[in-house]
Amino acid sequence: MRRAILHIGTEKTGSTAIQSWLNQADSVLAQAGYRYCEAAGRPNNTRLCAYARDPQIIDDVRMRQGLRTPADVAGFRTSFAKALAREAEGHADKTIIFSSEHCHSRLTTIAEVQALHDLLQPLFDQVQVVVYLRRQDRVATSLYSTALRAGQTRASVLNPDQINTTFYDYDALLTRWSTVFGRERLTVRLFDRDARHDFSVVQDFAGLLGVVAEEPASRPNESLSRERQEFLRRMNAFIPLFVDGRSNPARGALQRYVKGGGQGRRPARADAQAFCDAFRDSNEAVRRSWFPDQATLFDDDFSAYPETEDSAEIGVDEAFAVMAEVWAQAARKNNAVIEKLRKTNKPSVPKSSVVRSGRSRTSQDSVVDTPKQRRSIVILIATVFAIVIAQLQMVMGWGQTPSEFAADSDATLKVAGFAFAIWGVIYLWLAVYAVRQVLPQTSDSPLMARLGWPSALALLGIGVWIVAAAFDWEWATVALIFGSAIVLLVPLLAEGGRIQSLRLGSRERWLVVWPLTLLAGWLSIAAPVNLLTILTGNGELPTAVSPTIWAILAVVAVSAAALAVTWRLRVMAYTLPIAWGLFGVASAESDRNPPLGLAAAIALGVTLILSAAIVVAHSRRVER
Repeated sequence: MRRAILHIGTEKTGSTAIQSWLNQADSVLAQAGYRYCEAAGRPNNTRLCAYARDPQIIDDVRMRQGLRTPADVAGFRTSFAKALAREAEGHADKTIIFSSEHCHSRLTTIAEVQALHDLLQPLFDQVQVVVYLRRQDRVATSLYSTALRAGQTRASVLNPDQINTTFYDYDALLTRWSTVFGRERLTVRLFDRDARHDFSVVQDFAGLLGVVAEEPASRPNESLSRERQEFLRRMNAFIPLFVDGRSNPARGALQRYVKGGGQGRRPARADAQAFCDAFRDSNEAVRRSWFPDQATLFDDDFSAYPETEDSAEIGVDEAFAVMAEVWAQAARKNNAVIEKLRKTNKPSVPKSSVVRSGRSRTSQDSVVDTPKQRRSIVILIATVFAIVIAQLQMVMGWGQTPSEFAADSDATLKVAGFAFAIWGVIYLWLAVYAVRQVLPQTSDSPLMARLGWPSALALLGIGVWIVAAAFDWEWATVALIFGSAIVLLVPLLAEGGRIQSLRLGSRERWLVVWPLTLLAGWLSIAAPVNLLTILTGNGELPTAVSPTIWAILAVVAVSAAALAVTWRLRVMAYTLPIAWGLFGVASAESDRNPPLGLAAAIALGVTLILSAAIVVAHSRRVER
């Protein structure tokens, strides 16, 4: 029997702790016959909610998936359903576990819960839904920090606007899910941490699975202290989380650096009691139906609240203390990256020295005395910049990641996400190329002299492209990626005769031509994808032909370029990244746009076969 366990929260009942444990317990789960779903996203399976919610709603959950229009949602639904089916079929011997508290907070209608049921029903014979309930005033108080992290600016701890919604109505929640999945398929638990200090929701959930869980070293998603809450609330007014439906690049990783600190603000005791009383009938209905042996659903202890609501004011000294802490955390991360870079690339300074003209002089003074040495150092700096800027962008949270940028408006031409893993191979080979340039034993050559400065420009270009993509400078990314490709291709093609004459075992072939040609090949397929993405997103794609025809024309043009450049250089280094990109297109479009997927697959086969024939025929002549 194919089984699944679906944990739906509710919010602020330790869901993050459960997900953190599940995400790190693959071996323990596998031994017990379980698998935590990957296709739905980890550690939080938010793609379930992004799939099942009303397709007309574009909220922060969907925006984080790069979905900004109902059309984006439709495409996502198709691709996600297929990915989930592949995972379920590939692990049919395991019980698949899902976990996302957004299923509680975002799936608020029968239709939305039914959409999730209809997604899972063909894949599993049985789906058991697990839900934890917590007293509403405690949830609301805990949610205040979460709301601030999500960019809200309200001053009151309790949100009276939610009293008349389904968020805290547990009777409506359980009715909704039992109607769709069946009452016998619901496991309802009480979140007891507030009343019992020894309660662990991770251990409780693991107990349902019949496994033993190791408690995380620190509690994830810890509440913000009063002064941190107020600091973040006021910052939210100046630096919102989203601008025009996109992540605000100016915000960076602000909410990641404002964290923890202890007790947050508390509402007045009377307000907390009144808030909880608003759901008394709902709670009583849940007790009668699900916990008939208990006198009440929750305890009636409100002594933890003050007589009056904790002040929202923050003094100048407190504000600067939080600001200093944020600055220090950001600086520590930045310095750690810089220190690692410094250690990796620290030059070796000879100890011997001589005295000339009254000053001490080491042999290091001559490091940049020749054009070759100056060029080599610039190449190394450009390579380090290109590699490190990509890592810094992710670490510091500057704007969009390259994957988010690439996923935006990919309705015309889409490349599967796995294809971008080729950057790891390219960066590694480029690093070898750059380090070899500065080695004293590496002699100069006409080929290195011709390709050196263009390679430095191209490397600087791809590094700056990361910044342009992060801040959504759309046309700058087009100029940079086309410019970097052209600045590499022109000298490579000009030196085609010299490259053809290199023997197969030549170091220049493998340590100069191959890394630079690999980069040129990948940029050659990435450039038209970049252009089509921006034209599509801005509604500027010419309407003379359909978007599919434009995409097929791009595929054909890139394939033709691969064959032409391979004919000139007689190496496979240019074709291979293009073929990999075409495979990424074929994989992404085979279900979404079959004609385009087929065209990419045909182009892939033709390009590989003809390029290999060209290179093999040439290599035989060279070796003779």
